[in-house]
Amino acid sequence: MTQASAVLRDVFGFDEFRPGQKDIVDAVTQGENVLAIMPTGGGKSLCYQLPALLRDGVTIVVSPLIALMRDRPCIAFYWSWGRCADIGKYPRRK
Repeated sequence: MTQASAVLRDVFGFDEFRPGQKDIVDAVTQGENVLAIMPTGGGKSLCYQLPALLRDGVTIVVSPLIALMRDRPCIAFYWSWGRCADIGKYPRRK
């Protein structure tokens, strides 16, 4: 059993990786830069959380999730009312 598999079981409570996760975890653990595009519910969070537990130092994750969550209602509000915190960023719907 690999160290990653042991952490997967002992910390996260899973017996096996989902498709694609092991390759991503191995690459990140080895210090490679990785761009992982996975569907909602595909297990993206584990792909950076697990290697962070295996490596020394700080792990920095850049994720657009918060920005996407904030932009969607803002765009809808702007199109409907013509006002938003980011006025001018999005074209107004006609």
